[in-house]
Amino acid sequence: MSRIDRKSDAQANAEALARRESPYAANHRTTLGSLVREEPRELGKVVGQIRREYRLEVPDRTHTRDAGEDGAPAFAPEFTAYVMAEGHSASDADGMLRWSFRYALDRVSEPHRRLVGLVVMHGLSPAEAAADCGVPDGYAKDAAEMVLRKFWRGMSPVPLPSRST
Repeated sequence: MSRIDRKSDAQANAEALARRESPYAANHRTTLGSLVREEPRELGKVVGQIRREYRLEVPDRTHTRDAGEDGAPAFAPEFTAYVMAEGHSASDADGMLRWSFRYALDRVSEPHRRLVGLVVMHGLSPAEAAADCGVPDGYAKDAAEMVLRKFWRGMSPVPLPSRST
């Protein structure tokens, strides 16, 4: 076998490998791209993404149909795990964070945690939440935006699975 034949074999193998991987290349790029988040320019989109993370994390069911030891409805196991776990230690079997919203919430100061809670859990606008936290009206929107963007950056970039229901 000549040197030229070996080069053509290597070339043929490389081409075959490229053809075999090409159907999956777009999916591979999409998957890699989903792990890197780009910060939205609009505050409304930042708030929307934070609210989405919160909705995905909190279990749908808080109770089971069974009675607990005290006769009241028993907590659902997923809800108990969510309530009792600390955000920074809540990871799945692969070591990935289960609750990126909670992870970020555990790492902000109390005034920031309150503002995020008012916006995400109580549905206040960012400016209303900041004013409720004692920020003067003229600075409320800008202060809220700063806090919410910092919070958004603190959430894990690994996307959570979407709920099927």
